[in-house]
Amino acid sequence: MRAKTVWVVVADGARARILSADRRTRRLTPIEELASETARRKTSDLVSDRQGRTFESSSPGHRSAIEPHTDAQRHEQAEFARQVAQKLAAAAHEQRFDELYLVAAPRALGDLRAALTEEVSQRIVGEMDKDLTSLTVPQLEEHFWTKLASGGK
Repeated sequence: MRAKTVWVVVADGARARILSADRRTRRLTPIEELASETARRKTSDLVSDRQGRTFESSSPGHRSAIEPHTDAQRHEQAEFARQVAQKLAAAAHEQRFDELYLVAAPRALGDLRAALTEEVSQRIVGEMDKDLTSLTVPQLEEHFWTKLASGGK
């Protein structure tokens, strides 16, 4: 019987790293890095026009701003999570990993969970709702092996 292939995804709303975890050597090996420049921008940089204006039907002559239905940055972050989820779905379909750990900023973790296919979701063995994207691989190894893979939080 072959050893299980373990992947770790470390993400926030605009960056994601996919790493392979080797239980024998206790090392994490980078597989792929993904980034979204648009998800990283502020909403004011993504939306160039002022909000539209409308006339109030109840008060002739009054105008008010039309509020956007969604925050542009939030939309881009959710879209980025869908892209990461698609990568994971393709890899799961190709049997590239058996177990998956998700380490992500709380909002990004929620976006990822919502976007994952059932096939990927069934492979999740652990989660950590923390933004660790700025850590180096050795620092990630410390967090992963002492806190997540050991069952701690």
